[in-house]
Amino acid sequence: MRFPEFEGEWEEKKLGEICKFVRGPFGSALKKEFFINDGYAVYEQSHAIHNNFDSFRYYISEEKFNSLRRFSVEPKDIIMSCSGTMGKFAIIPEKSKKGVINQALLKLTSKENFNHKFIKIALELPQIQNKLLSQSAGGAIKNVVGIPQLKEIGLYIPKPIEQNKIASFLSLIDQRIETQNKIIEDLKLLKSTIRNKIFEKIRKSDFKKLEIRDLLEHEQPTKYIVENVDYSENPTLIPVLTANKAFVLGYTDEQYGVYDKGDCIIFDDFTMDMKYVKFSFKVKSSAIKILTPKPEINLRYMFEYFSYLSLSSNEHKRHYISEVEDIKVSVPDVEKQNSIARLLLAFDRKIEVESSLCILLCNQKKYLLREMFI
Repeated sequence: MRFPEFEGEWEEKKLGEICKFVRGPFGSALKKEFFINDGYAVYEQSHAIHNNFDSFRYYISEEKFNSLRRFSVEPKDIIMSCSGTMGKFAIIPEKSKKGVINQALLKLTSKENFNHKFIKIALELPQIQNKLLSQSAGGAIKNVVGIPQLKEIGLYIPKPIEQNKIASFLSLIDQRIETQNKIIEDLKLLKSTIRNKIFEKIRKSDFKKLEIRDLLEHEQPTKYIVENVDYSENPTLIPVLTANKAFVLGYTDEQYGVYDKGDCIIFDDFTMDMKYVKFSFKVKSSAIKILTPKPEINLRYMFEYFSYLSLSSNEHKRHYISEVEDIKVSVPDVEKQNSIARLLLAFDRKIEVESSLCILLCNQKKYLLREMFI
């Protein structure tokens, strides 16, 4: 797939012909005692992973910056994460803080006649990502393949004018995806702000206060634990859940021991993470409580109240029966609970719509990358 005004074969170039490389400084060059409250920024792996340059944790003095100038970044430089989370790329924006990369980053500077945005796009292609990962060194924590090996990676490159047009076009999609992510984050923040105000007001009111054990039933998950942990990726099968960020671990064809009693909250007894679940499922672990409402209690109201409480723990012990059930919660009448739950659910539904649109945009980009690049 090409723009109609272009023809002719793309030329294969080695990455070393396209870019100059600088790996972040090792050893004592950036020890923590050099860091100050403000000054020249230290670019970290998180900047490459999240493509966000709004904040920095560390700064160095002008004197230290001058001694590390070869590690400094300029607008249009590409930075690459190269420890642990491998092969994430970001472009230093035009209005960026002067600073240096740390040891977890690699800096790539495009040579003349090569568009930096096009290079970043090409480096993010699945076939190039697979090469980076397959050649990376290390065990549990991967480290980037050495610069000599990186220089040998081949990319197919069109003429500069076609590079520019492809980069400009795909950058528009990236900007749209970035805007969509911002819409989603703003909605989440708005929901959180409104939820906190609602429950803060309720907490300070004269509504009756009851312990969570009086509001929710809990069930041990033993009979719902999956036996075969070789999960399928087929979403038409029964999902296997965890309460943490992963949520859906995979799918199983086991038809027995399925939880199918309706809405519930799954609560991780160790981390106190939780998820609201509206469908049939199995679980991986016995370290989960399944929570359901007692009469005159709206389950989603309770879920949002839990979110307001921000329960968390680093202690490796079970918390629900020993601690959580004792917590007192302000409980208005069920009609008010329902009203609050409907309001906050409306936010969730809007977030789901915007998230679905973001997935469509990302899939559109993947399709274009697959069709436009060799």
